[in-house]
Amino acid sequence: MDEQEIAPEKKKRIDIIDAARGFSVLLMVIHHAFYDIYAFLDGPLWIYRNPVFMFLQIIFIGVFILVSGISSRFSRGNVERGSIVMVFAIIITYITVRVGSPIYFGILHLLGTFMIFYGLTRKLWDKIPRKAAPYIYITLIIASVLARVYWSPVSDNPVLRDLLSVFGWRQSGWINADYQTVLPWIFVFLFGT
Repeated sequence: MDEQEIAPEKKKRIDIIDAARGFSVLLMVIHHAFYDIYAFLDGPLWIYRNPVFMFLQIIFIGVFILVSGISSRFSRGNVERGSIVMVFAIIITYITVRVGSPIYFGILHLLGTFMIFYGLTRKLWDKIPRKAAPYIYITLIIASVLARVYWSPVSDNPVLRDLLSVFGWRQSGWINADYQTVLPWIFVFLFGT
């Protein structure tokens, strides 16, 4: 037998996806470094909260979530991968609660939830015609952003208050150090799939 015939087939990578993921991770590291300079080294607030970086933050989070959706499309084990991500998210919640800067629903919680959700409902999303899907998801992204801006539901019920906060309507008294919301990011993730 020829060596090429018995060598295991190497998984093919898509360079642009790896580059986009790497670029967004690099920007997230810079973002967290700026936050650390502000929070722990008494740096000026503008280093962390300035209009340019706030805009870029939306871009790199969006790219990261979009790439995660694209990667989920290629995976058959989304529920398992999402469960692993959620275990790490829960560990981070435990640690951050102990140090007094709780992250109840951050980027890992968000991505783990999306992976599990997509893994359980993939057949439903696959029924949407490919040509129509991008338009549907873009419409839902815009609609969910507008809903967050123009609608302000409030609840005193602790469970509903937490759910509203996770979906994007931050409630009074709800503290979360790394605040990421289901809306509009679920539709960015699904757009990637």
